[in-house]
Amino acid sequence: MRDLIITVLLVAAVVTSWLGTVGFVLLKDKFDRLHSIGFVTVVSGFLITVAAVAHEPLSALALKQVAFYVAALTLGGVLTHAIARSFRVREESTD
Repeated sequence: MRDLIITVLLVAAVVTSWLGTVGFVLLKDKFDRLHSIGFVTVVSGFLITVAAVAHEPLSALALKQVAFYVAALTLGGVLTHAIARSFRVREESTD
């Protein structure tokens, strides 16, 4: 039963990654594209982290995955903000 749950979580992570990729390709605005990347980081990362913890609870692998996910959330938000700000500054300087 646990293997089925892990498989479902990983398949859902792949599906959300594809949804984010399709959104990135189809969206026209660069700021909307940044949101689709954030969607993939948050949702797919969460599903993969839950699958890792379900696979080996309270192991070094699970703790490393949780730490990696927290780092990806934190740094992803900072990097997304920096990229969006650079887009905004560039638009203002060309006006």
